[in-house]
Amino acid sequence: MPTAIAIADNTANSIACGSASNVDNLQAWTRAFWLYPTAAPSDYHGLMGKGTFALQTRRDTHLTPGYNINSSVDRATSDAVITTSTALAASAWNFLVETFDTTNGLQAYIGSLLALAAEAAYASQVVGSGAANDDSASTLRIGNIGLNDRSAPARYAVVALYN
Repeated sequence: MPTAIAIADNTANSIACGSASNVDNLQAWTRAFWLYPTAAPSDYHGLMGKGTFALQTRRDTHLTPGYNINSSVDRATSDAVITTSTALAASAWNFLVETFDTTNGLQAYIGSLLALAAEAAYASQVVGSGAANDDSASTLRIGNIGLNDRSAPARYAVVALYN
């Protein structure tokens, strides 16, 4: 397994990946990564994000205090939002895959070192409608959200984004 990136539970830890044309304004994408939560976050804390709430350009994935996933994509008419009822394993490697497209909205798949990834059960799932909002002015961040103010206590390995 590759060397993991450790992110502490504070406001300044993230990897800024920039805003290249191949990650801007994606209307369909898949992102996948190995994640090892080291502690329960005190609130919703960012695992990966691009855009901001204020500008309505979010593509955020959060870890909740119960080790669930909460994700959102700001869309022109109504936003896509999911919260999983399937929790990640604490202090263990989890494989998380998220997909988004304008027809199906967000979907999450969770696996582990011992189990293939399967679609998570959802506490709530809203597909939303309209195109995903323009995020071209925003930096993609791993280990935080677009504002860089909510890093999650976790280690990351093998992060991939497909468009």
